[in-house]
Amino acid sequence: MMKMKTKLWYSLSFRFYVTEKEEPYLIRLKASGDLKGHGVFRLEPIGECTRLHYYWEAEPRKVWMKWCEPWMRPFFIWNHNRVVREGIEGLSDYLGTRLV
Repeated sequence: MMKMKTKLWYSLSFRFYVTEKEEPYLIRLKASGDLKGHGVFRLEPIGECTRLHYYWEAEPRKVWMKWCEPWMRPFFIWNHNRVVREGIEGLSDYLGTRLV
């Protein structure tokens, strides 16, 4: 179980499961826990670089998040964008690559 602290006051716990893999270009994932959904990573070689396309569709499983979503949506979007950006930067550092 992965626990992620967000930029707001809450944390999310969830698991990712690989449901399909076509090396080295595609990974499909399924999530369960505080988030339920699926995602797709597509890697596309472009010259000396690799472009990562990531599609993610998930719904929160925490009741308070579902209840608050209509009026908290802008905050959830802001929070999501910050967490994803940090994840991308962390992955880039881990792989020893630079973002372009």
